[in-house]
Amino acid sequence: RPTYFGGLTQSEVVGPTGLKRLGIDQAEPIITSVVMLDAARYLNDGKPLAAGYAITRVDIERILAAEGLASRGIKRGDALFIHTGYGAAWANRPSTYYTQGPGLSHEAAVFLSSKGIVLVGLDNPFTDAAVNQRGAGAFPPPPSWENGSNAFLPFGVHHHNLTLAGVHQVQNLNLTEMAQKKVHLGAVFILPIRFK
Repeated sequence: RPTYFGGLTQSEVVGPTGLKRLGIDQAEPIITSVVMLDAARYLNDGKPLAAGYAITRVDIERILAAEGLASRGIKRGDALFIHTGYGAAWANRPSTYYTQGPGLSHEAAVFLSSKGIVLVGLDNPFTDAAVNQRGAGAFPPPPSWENGSNAFLPFGVHHHNLTLAGVHQVQNLNLTEMAQKKVHLGAVFILPIRFK
Protein backbone atom coordinates (compact mmCIF):
# COMPACT_ATOMS: atom_id res chain seq x y z
CA ARG A 1 0.00 0.00 0.00
CA PRO A 2 1.69 3.25 -1.12
CA THR A 3 2.61 5.87 1.45
CA TYR A 4 3.57 9.39 0.38
CA PHE A 5 5.45 12.32 1.88
CA GLY A 6 3.94 13.24 5.25
CA GLY A 7 2.56 9.72 5.74
CA LEU A 8 -0.33 10.32 3.36
CA THR A 9 -2.07 7.34 1.79
CA GLN A 10 -2.91 6.74 -1.87
CA SER A 11 -6.57 7.76 -1.40
CA GLU A 12 -5.51 10.98 0.36
CA VAL A 13 -3.18 11.96 -2.50
CA VAL A 14 -4.63 10.58 -5.74
CA GLY A 15 -8.14 11.32 -6.98
CA PRO A 16 -10.01 10.47 -10.17
CA THR A 17 -8.82 13.66 -11.93
CA GLY A 18 -5.28 13.95 -10.57
CA LEU A 19 -3.56 14.79 -7.31
CA LYS A 20 -5.73 15.99 -4.43
CA ARG A 21 -2.62 16.84 -2.37
CA LEU A 22 1.13 17.25 -2.92
CA GLY A 23 0.68 18.60 -6.47
CA ILE A 24 2.82 21.46 -7.80
CA ASP A 25 -0.38 23.52 -8.00
CA GLN A 26 -0.31 23.64 -4.18
CA ALA A 27 3.43 24.17 -3.67
CA GLU A 28 4.62 27.30 -1.90
CA PRO A 29 7.10 29.65 -3.60
CA ILE A 30 10.70 28.64 -2.91
CA ILE A 31 12.81 31.58 -1.75
CA THR A 32 15.97 30.32 -0.11
CA SER A 33 19.74 29.94 -0.22
CA VAL A 34 21.25 27.87 -3.01
CA VAL A 35 24.45 25.83 -2.99
CA MET A 36 25.88 25.14 -6.45
CA LEU A 37 28.14 22.09 -6.71
CA ASP A 38 30.39 22.08 -9.76
CA ALA A 39 30.64 18.32 -10.30
CA ALA A 40 32.14 18.71 -13.78
CA ARG A 41 35.05 20.79 -12.43
CA TYR A 42 35.79 18.78 -9.33
CA LEU A 43 34.95 15.24 -10.45
CA ASN A 44 35.99 15.27 -14.12
CA ASP A 45 38.57 18.05 -14.67
CA GLY A 46 35.98 20.45 -16.08
CA LYS A 47 34.57 18.02 -18.62
CA PRO A 48 30.93 16.88 -18.58
CA LEU A 49 30.21 13.85 -16.44
CA ALA A 50 29.48 10.72 -18.43
CA ALA A 51 25.94 9.53 -18.98
CA GLY A 52 25.09 7.11 -16.21
CA TYR A 53 27.55 8.61 -13.71
CA ALA A 54 25.77 8.53 -10.34
CA ILE A 55 27.04 11.26 -7.99
CA THR A 56 27.56 9.84 -4.50
CA ARG A 57 27.53 11.30 -0.99
CA VAL A 58 31.34 11.09 -1.00
CA ASP A 59 31.40 13.07 -4.28
CA ILE A 60 29.16 15.74 -2.74
CA GLU A 61 31.38 16.06 0.33
CA ARG A 62 34.49 16.22 -1.89
CA ILE A 63 32.99 19.03 -3.99
CA LEU A 64 31.91 20.98 -0.91
CA ALA A 65 35.50 20.77 0.40
CA ALA A 66 36.98 21.82 -2.96
CA GLU A 67 34.62 24.82 -3.08
CA GLY A 68 35.56 25.87 0.47
CA LEU A 69 32.09 24.99 1.79
CA ALA A 70 32.91 21.99 3.99
CA SER A 71 32.34 23.90 7.24
CA ARG A 72 29.08 25.43 5.98
CA GLY A 73 27.87 22.21 4.42
CA ILE A 74 24.31 21.83 3.25
CA LYS A 75 21.72 23.36 5.56
CA ARG A 76 18.05 22.66 6.17
CA GLY A 77 16.00 24.66 3.68
CA ASP A 78 18.75 24.97 1.06
CA ALA A 79 18.20 24.43 -2.62
CA LEU A 80 21.02 22.49 -4.28
CA PHE A 81 22.12 22.97 -7.89
CA ILE A 82 24.56 20.51 -9.50
CA HIS A 83 26.54 21.46 -12.58
CA THR A 84 27.37 18.20 -14.36
CA GLY A 85 28.41 19.85 -17.63
CA TYR A 86 25.99 17.57 -19.45
CA GLY A 87 23.72 20.53 -20.21
CA ALA A 88 25.94 21.42 -23.17
CA ALA A 89 24.52 18.36 -24.94
CA TRP A 90 21.13 20.14 -25.08
CA ALA A 91 22.53 22.36 -27.86
CA ASN A 92 25.25 20.07 -29.20
CA ARG A 93 23.35 16.77 -29.38
CA PRO A 94 19.63 17.59 -29.13
CA SER A 95 18.52 14.31 -30.76
CA THR A 96 20.07 12.24 -27.95
CA TYR A 97 20.03 14.70 -25.03
CA TYR A 98 16.84 13.31 -23.45
CA THR A 99 17.95 9.68 -23.74
CA GLN A 100 20.56 9.63 -20.96
CA GLY A 101 22.66 11.66 -18.54
CA PRO A 102 24.54 11.75 -15.24
CA GLY A 103 22.65 12.31 -12.00
CA LEU A 104 22.40 11.45 -8.32
CA SER A 105 22.84 8.02 -6.79
CA HIS A 106 20.02 6.88 -4.53
CA GLU A 107 22.21 7.05 -1.43
CA ALA A 108 23.14 10.65 -2.29
CA ALA A 109 19.46 11.57 -2.64
CA VAL A 110 18.71 10.02 0.76
CA PHE A 111 21.67 11.89 2.28
CA LEU A 112 20.53 15.21 0.79
CA SER A 113 16.93 14.78 1.92
CA SER A 114 18.19 13.96 5.43
CA LYS A 115 19.90 17.36 5.38
CA GLY A 116 16.51 18.96 4.77
CA ILE A 117 17.02 20.41 1.29
CA VAL A 118 13.86 21.68 -0.39
CA LEU A 119 14.96 21.34 -4.00
CA VAL A 120 17.64 19.75 -6.16
CA GLY A 121 18.29 20.98 -9.69
CA LEU A 122 20.67 19.73 -12.36
CA ASP A 123 21.78 20.81 -15.83
CA ASN A 124 20.63 17.58 -17.43
CA PRO A 125 17.38 15.83 -18.34
CA PHE A 126 17.06 13.63 -15.23
CA THR A 127 17.81 13.82 -11.52
CA ASP A 128 18.67 10.11 -11.69
CA ALA A 129 21.72 8.88 -13.54
CA ALA A 130 20.49 7.23 -16.73
CA VAL A 131 22.12 5.32 -19.53
CA ASN A 132 20.45 4.46 -22.82
CA GLN A 133 20.56 0.68 -23.05
CA ARG A 134 20.05 -0.70 -26.51
CA GLY A 135 16.66 -2.36 -26.84
CA ALA A 136 15.54 -1.18 -23.40
CA GLY A 137 15.75 2.61 -23.50
CA ALA A 138 16.95 4.84 -20.70
CA PHE A 139 17.31 3.20 -17.30
CA PRO A 140 19.42 4.11 -14.30
CA PRO A 141 22.45 1.91 -13.75
CA PRO A 142 21.96 -0.51 -10.82
CA PRO A 143 23.98 1.54 -8.27
CA SER A 144 21.39 4.34 -8.43
CA TRP A 145 18.38 2.09 -7.81
CA GLU A 146 16.82 2.06 -4.38
CA ASN A 147 19.08 0.02 -2.05
CA GLY A 148 21.32 -0.62 -5.06
CA SER A 149 19.45 -3.76 -6.08
CA ASN A 150 15.84 -3.03 -7.02
CA ALA A 151 15.69 -3.55 -10.78
CA PHE A 152 11.95 -2.86 -10.73
CA LEU A 153 12.35 0.72 -9.53
CA PRO A 154 13.90 2.69 -12.37
CA PHE A 155 14.30 6.35 -11.50
CA GLY A 156 14.42 5.58 -7.79
CA VAL A 157 15.82 9.05 -7.01
CA HIS A 158 12.68 10.62 -8.48
CA HIS A 159 10.59 8.22 -6.41
CA HIS A 160 12.48 9.01 -3.22
CA ASN A 161 12.53 12.78 -3.68
CA LEU A 162 9.01 13.37 -4.93
CA THR A 163 6.90 10.79 -3.13
CA LEU A 164 8.79 10.08 0.09
CA ALA A 165 11.02 13.04 0.98
CA GLY A 166 9.07 16.02 -0.41
CA VAL A 167 12.12 17.36 -2.26
CA HIS A 168 11.29 19.29 -5.42
CA GLN A 169 13.32 18.65 -8.56
CA VAL A 170 14.25 20.87 -11.51
CA GLN A 171 16.03 19.62 -14.61
CA ASN A 172 17.57 21.33 -17.64
CA LEU A 173 19.03 24.25 -15.68
CA ASN A 174 21.63 26.41 -17.39
CA LEU A 175 24.37 26.42 -14.76
CA THR A 176 27.31 27.14 -17.07
CA GLU A 177 27.72 30.80 -16.13
CA MET A 178 27.47 30.09 -12.40
CA ALA A 179 30.13 27.40 -12.81
CA GLN A 180 32.43 29.62 -14.89
CA LYS A 181 32.17 32.43 -12.34
CA LYS A 182 32.54 29.98 -9.42
CA VAL A 183 29.31 31.13 -7.82
CA HIS A 184 28.83 28.41 -5.21
CA LEU A 185 26.45 30.23 -2.85
CA GLY A 186 23.52 32.46 -3.62
CA ALA A 187 19.80 32.99 -3.37
CA VAL A 188 17.09 31.41 -5.49
CA PHE A 189 13.50 32.46 -6.18
CA ILE A 190 11.29 29.75 -7.71
CA LEU A 191 7.59 30.30 -8.29
CA PRO A 192 5.92 26.96 -9.03
CA ILE A 193 3.64 26.89 -12.07
CA ARG A 194 0.06 26.43 -10.90
CA PHE A 195 -0.98 23.59 -13.17
CA LYS A 196 -2.76 20.44 -12.11
